[in-house]
Amino acid sequence: MKRKAPFAFLMAATCVLAACSDSSSSGGTSDSRVKNEALAVVAPVINKIEPGDSSLTVFVSLPDGSAGNIWFYQVSAPAGAANPLGDGTETVDNAPASFVINGLTNGATYTIRVAHWNNGESSYVSATGTPGPAPTTTVLATSTTTSSTTTVAPTTLPPTTTNAPTTTLRVSTCQTGGDCAIGDTGPGGGIVFYDAGSIQPWGRYLEVAPNDLTPAQFGCVGSEPPSVAAVGAGFANSYEVSVSTCANNSAAQAAFTYTLRGSTGWYLPSRGELNELCKYANNQETGDSAKACTKGATLRTGFSPTYYWSSTQNGPNFAWYQSFVTGQQYGYGKPAPAAIRPIRAFANKDGVTVPTTIAAPRCNRGGECKVGDTGPGGGIVFYVAPTIQPWGQYMEIAPVTFMPYGGSWGCSTSGVNTSRGFGTGPANTRALVSKGCQPAVEVDRYVSPTGVDDWFMPSVDEAVPAGQAGLLNDSRGTWSSSTDGCLSTYCFYFSVDATGRPKDSASPGSGGSSTGTGVRAIRMFRKVG
Repeated sequence: MKRKAPFAFLMAATCVLAACSDSSSSGGTSDSRVKNEALAVVAPVINKIEPGDSSLTVFVSLPDGSAGNIWFYQVSAPAGAANPLGDGTETVDNAPASFVINGLTNGATYTIRVAHWNNGESSYVSATGTPGPAPTTTVLATSTTTSSTTTVAPTTLPPTTTNAPTTTLRVSTCQTGGDCAIGDTGPGGGIVFYDAGSIQPWGRYLEVAPNDLTPAQFGCVGSEPPSVAAVGAGFANSYEVSVSTCANNSAAQAAFTYTLRGSTGWYLPSRGELNELCKYANNQETGDSAKACTKGATLRTGFSPTYYWSSTQNGPNFAWYQSFVTGQQYGYGKPAPAAIRPIRAFANKDGVTVPTTIAAPRCNRGGECKVGDTGPGGGIVFYVAPTIQPWGQYMEIAPVTFMPYGGSWGCSTSGVNTSRGFGTGPANTRALVSKGCQPAVEVDRYVSPTGVDDWFMPSVDEAVPAGQAGLLNDSRGTWSSSTDGCLSTYCFYFSVDATGRPKDSASPGSGGSSTGTGVRAIRMFRKVG
């Protein structure tokens, strides 16, 4: 099966069919364009290449001895020599120790490039090998006749001190990792409409999908996920919307989930990217982001004389869109429908598509969190577990204090025994709500301004780090959802003071369950991906 997809960690060896010299160099960096965690990929090494009759056997391994996933290779041949792959590539599943390339021309010199591909999640960094000197003896391939007893003996040629002729591998098409020109088909199957001139953190080229999507509203009315106008910012803008609670039926979500011939990474263009697309649609030169799109004589085929959404917002109720007739941009009401055209950023180098840097999502958008960050629920992160736990990894505390009935517990005779450990707060709260315990009921009803509603009363062990982080500012203490046992029908409940020290309601000076004490809501979560 031929593939036109990018591949990872390339190295090369040169081989005369049929005597070979093999040398390699490898290198590269891991792919940062994954949701939140990069996957390590090791560069392969060509150990040797053995010639056969119209074939080469390539011996490959990973330098650290680990098992590979899929080999990915290309073949470069001199003029007139057979090349079964042409400009394409081929995969070898399960990464065996060797594989055979058939259909070659005896006596021709071939350059073989091999990559390690980690099933679509690898980095795409190229490290091109440098062919070594030609061997001093070239052995012609042995060919056999139909007779089982007659063969043509190998022939030894005189030694030579010059390098064997080689063909430098050059992938000539933009789609398979070569240089791109405006109007070329890109690796994702779209049409290249913008070239930054050099590789930027976001990539170098922009390609556009061949067709509009169904018009839709911008969405996220009344909220404003962070957005930027510059070229290269559209992916991050679209991601911010896609992980927001307002993402449903939004233009950014539609573009972000778009795929074309299996390619992903599409998004709604930023305001700057949309301006470049408008220039391309109007047959104007792209590449100078300071130059605005203007009215053109005609639009290119496939574009509509209408308004297109960008992913850049203009306040909580407006977003930027652009007329592809006049070239002007306007802040427009988010509920209104407008045209959607996904685009995609990429960079090609040395015959492969290389990784681009996408800004890591913020904590409140599903990324990594640290103590003090604003969480997805709009609260303050006060606890970070070193690894993901069954309950999640992060805890945030809502910025409001609940003090129903003067802050009393109001449920001292419920007879409910609850737990104090990490991860028990939700179950504790459900048990207390079932008994009508008012503080738990109030917390359970709470919905944050970001639309999050999975809040609960913390267990005592969950409340302690909130106090240690200085977030329990009620001088009288803050109720937990944990009990410290029941005597007859009266239960003792833990509270936590402003420094994070727990006390039960029977402790001296702590007050009983009817004493005024604050109530706070917390929630647990983990990063997206």
